[in-house]
Amino acid sequence: MMLSALFALLGVLVAVYLLFFYSRRTRRTPSNLVVDSAPKSRKRFGNRVGQKFTLAEVSSHNRRDDLWLVIEGKVYDFTSFVEDHPGGDAILRYAGSDATVGFKGPQHPARVWDMIPDYFIGELESSSK
Repeated sequence: MMLSALFALLGVLVAVYLLFFYSRRTRRTPSNLVVDSAPKSRKRFGNRVGQKFTLAEVSSHNRRDDLWLVIEGKVYDFTSFVEDHPGGDAILRYAGSDATVGFKGPQHPARVWDMIPDYFIGELESSSK
């Protein structure tokens, strides 16, 4: 009896967390509002998106207010996402470095692969991989 009550409570807590997380990700916009669909990285970096970066360049962007990560040889600027990261400051663990291993962890749902292109700014130079 006690075990089933604990499982029921756990289920309710998970449901509340998922609803909270989903509601933060769903932003409603009025139908008459024109939404700029350009990726965040394109807005911030303009024509610089897609350039090559050395690991030394990436490593200098290692703070909460300037956060770059390398994931599978691609460089992403997650500065604007730090405060929204569901895992809190865990995103800072790999700040300015290769976060491929951490990113591929079981804590990330499959949809994160659909989200990260918005933060893409370039590629890691092959000599620095």
